[in-house]
Amino acid sequence: MKIALLMTFCFGCALAAPQFAPATPAPTPVPILMDERDPIDSYGGYGFRFRTGNRISFSESAAPSGPLRKVVTKGSYSFQHPDGSLHHLTYTADENGYRPVSDMIPTPYPLLPWQVEQVRFAERERRLQELADARAALIART
Repeated sequence: MKIALLMTFCFGCALAAPQFAPATPAPTPVPILMDERDPIDSYGGYGFRFRTGNRISFSESAAPSGPLRKVVTKGSYSFQHPDGSLHHLTYTADENGYRPVSDMIPTPYPLLPWQVEQVRFAERERRLQELADARAALIART
């Protein structure tokens, strides 16, 4: 009886063991077509460019600029989407922040004329309210 129980337990453990999927083939390596690098100089400037066989390219350069010699970084990258469309983005990063430029970045829908008029009306009302508040504060002081 003990042997039958032990055999049932071992058989149950074997069935409950995780089943591994067949080994997937190793991914095909992507060739690097270009790899250029400019080392960091004493002022913080650097640069690099690379391009791969699957149409990915990336370049970036940085150099001190302006009277305070702050480092300004400029770059771009591009790749092909699965649907075949090309994604291209350029950017600048400096004391004003990161500023990307691309056709793929969503932009707000332009306001309709009546919406523009509503915004102007709200701005006028806000200015009038500020004037009224300032006038009331001036009267209260006297």
